[in-house]
Amino acid sequence: MTPLHQINYAGIRLWLKHDYLCPTGSYKDRGAAVLVNRASSLGVRSGVEDSSGNAGCAIAAYCALAGMSCQIYVPAGTSPNKLRQIEAYGADIIKISGTRQDTSDAVKHAAKTSTYLSHIYDPHFYQGTKTIAFELYEQMQGNLPDQIILPVGHGTLLIGIWHGFSQLMELGLITHIPELIAVQAAACAPLYAAWSGSETPGSLPTLAEGIAIARPPRLKQMLRAVRESNGRVEIVSESNIADSQSEAWRHGLFIEPTSAVVLAAAVNLSLQGFLAERTVCLLSGHGLKSVC
Repeated sequence: MTPLHQINYAGIRLWLKHDYLCPTGSYKDRGAAVLVNRASSLGVRSGVEDSSGNAGCAIAAYCALAGMSCQIYVPAGTSPNKLRQIEAYGADIIKISGTRQDTSDAVKHAAKTSTYLSHIYDPHFYQGTKTIAFELYEQMQGNLPDQIILPVGHGTLLIGIWHGFSQLMELGLITHIPELIAVQAAACAPLYAAWSGSETPGSLPTLAEGIAIARPPRLKQMLRAVRESNGRVEIVSESNIADSQSEAWRHGLFIEPTSAVVLAAAVNLSLQGFLAERTVCLLSGHGLKSVC
């Protein structure tokens, strides 16, 4: 149950969900806790995972707690602070040169002889991330927000929240899903390209390394989540991301660039006249992970 509170940010009123306050510093703890517990219950004693940082930290932490060993495959340029955190939990780090996709390809080869504790492919991970929907329902006493703005790379947050609200609808507790506003860095925005029908961009360097996923495997599910919620996909520039992170720090919010994209998007939506009255911004990762 991470905190939820209102703030005046850049002249607009927003609700903030502080998931960077999860135990390892990101929302990925939600999915990792469920995934690793399930793997442990099946007798798994070791596994592999690929990550740009936060998922690796979370998987490593819960593997340590379960007495499991793991190897975390990461892009060679991953934030040093995230690597230190992964190592602190006792996991082995395998650095892969090239793109984030190269890292994914390398771990798939390793998974031929080891259990793949994947935050992308394993459905148990989404059973953890969907709990954000349940928490928002409880914290707002059933008066759901009009919009939820969240960062999107592989879509583990987007798809999980969509599942959570869909289940609340099946139970008859809510009548609709809030508009899900998926945000990507303009430098790497495959979901935006698919949603808008524009040319698929390449994978360029971005401050928001946590969502720099050029070819997300669950792209169709991500599109469905956005469309079924009557949401939209937004992109933000590198200067927008840097400015929003600095502005967040001045509000006492020490978040990483991947979290800052949602605040940048909120400002852009306000300028375009698309920001709803009751909007929740999901702050996904702690700033200490990206500041050396």
